[in-house]
Amino acid sequence: MESAMLGGSGSWKNIQIMECEGMNRLFVKGQPYMSWRIGDEVAKRMAIVQLYDLGLGTQEELAESFEVHVNTVFKYVTRFKEEGTKGLKDELRGPKEKWKIVPKVRARILVSVLQEGIREYAEIQKRLKQQWNEDIGVSSIRQILLEDGLIEEHMIRSQAQQAELFKGAEKGQGELQFDFVKGSTSEASQQGPEYLNEAEALGEVPAVDQRVQDFDPGMRKRGKEYYSQGERIYLDELERGVWSAYAGGLLFVPLIRQYHFLEMIERVIDMPTHEGYSLQQLGLALFYFDVFEFRSIEDFKTVYPEEYGPLIGRASSPSIYTLRRFLHRVRELKKGEELIDEFCREYLRQGLVQWGVMYIDSHFLPYYGMLVITKGWHGVQDKAFKGSYQFLAVDEKFNPFVFLLRPSSEDL
Repeated sequence: MESAMLGGSGSWKNIQIMECEGMNRLFVKGQPYMSWRIGDEVAKRMAIVQLYDLGLGTQEELAESFEVHVNTVFKYVTRFKEEGTKGLKDELRGPKEKWKIVPKVRARILVSVLQEGIREYAEIQKRLKQQWNEDIGVSSIRQILLEDGLIEEHMIRSQAQQAELFKGAEKGQGELQFDFVKGSTSEASQQGPEYLNEAEALGEVPAVDQRVQDFDPGMRKRGKEYYSQGERIYLDELERGVWSAYAGGLLFVPLIRQYHFLEMIERVIDMPTHEGYSLQQLGLALFYFDVFEFRSIEDFKTVYPEEYGPLIGRASSPSIYTLRRFLHRVRELKKGEELIDEFCREYLRQGLVQWGVMYIDSHFLPYYGMLVITKGWHGVQDKAFKGSYQFLAVDEKFNPFVFLLRPSSEDL
């Protein structure tokens, strides 16, 4: 029999552990108390918490006797009080519960649904495996789509056949269209949603904006079968009522419509959708971004997504990463000045602004940094410098009109 005194430096103490024939035997005040196989960590932890609960040793004494840190003893005691024996077992390493679906995998699932139009769970699973070598279960895919509001489950009380993941034409998935179509003169509305979707695809039915402009008293409310699954979820939420700290922004809807804010953007920026959001939705997101005075894109992370979403016709607002990628993509188009010109022409046509005299002055701002940039002419020192030009424009009454910062390679 091999014995090992673990209770201290050889002295006989209240708590002792002896090894004998592959077993650990615990003695308390010289009396046998418990035994377990060597290597059985759960039994060892149980002995620690039992000795502490019965007042046979303090946490410091138990830590010394069992050769563990005192914080470890505290952890065992706490877990045992909260979870019982289950708390003494080793937890599996790695992410747990919802953490198993990391943001990258979630994004790939949404890309498969929103951009590639895959509607079946099994097909989404197959796509993830083929494209990214991701083994994701159908239940996990279903959970992601439920959390993002792309599907809605409810009890089926009739004999009707089970619907697919998305019902009807999905070209407008995620886009909230206008609420009315003509009921008296539109052949598409009389033929039903299938005809309407096919006709729109072939260009035989006027666009949504055109149908709204042709409004007449014969218009009727559209049934929910005309909308995609995501749109129906959004409309149901509006019907039940939603709480939004940004509801005041809806007062700008007539203004946006009257002065063709979104139409002007669409005439210049050729980008139907971006990461599941339409150009109109992203334009509205940036419009209200300025209305509610978010100081930067980073500041937008403080927004309440589920309360901001109804302003743009979605269940939630785009993330700051989506907005940044969208703005980078717009910048690559190099349509900034063309967009400014479009707004100016439209506002002149509508009489919002008038022609007049504008005084422009420029100043050279030298740059002393390490980056290599173009040089301009410094008027005071009368020589070339790295830098940029600042342009300030005022009207006849010297009211500031516009301020521009341009590289020295450009000249107004």
